[in-house]
Amino acid sequence: MAQADRGPIDPSWWRWSHQPREAIGMMWYDGGGGWGGWIVMTAFMVLLWAVLILGLVALVRYLAGARRHQQPGSPPTTVTR
Repeated sequence: MAQADRGPIDPSWWRWSHQPREAIGMMWYDGGGGWGGWIVMTAFMVLLWAVLILGLVALVRYLAGARRHQQPGSPPTTVTR
């Protein structure tokens, strides 16, 4: 039977593709990383957020300190008695 005889959609393919099949969950494929993987991922996520927050705090302090030292006005004078 030639492809032209079947038409644009092959009905045998349609029936095969819609049969219920067992699916394998991706998380359980080949054992995964196990609990060690979850612990390492959690530790690195906490470390990532700590670095981002500390970096933001350091940047704000640096910019605020630079602005504080550049205030306009007369230079400080030494008071002597």
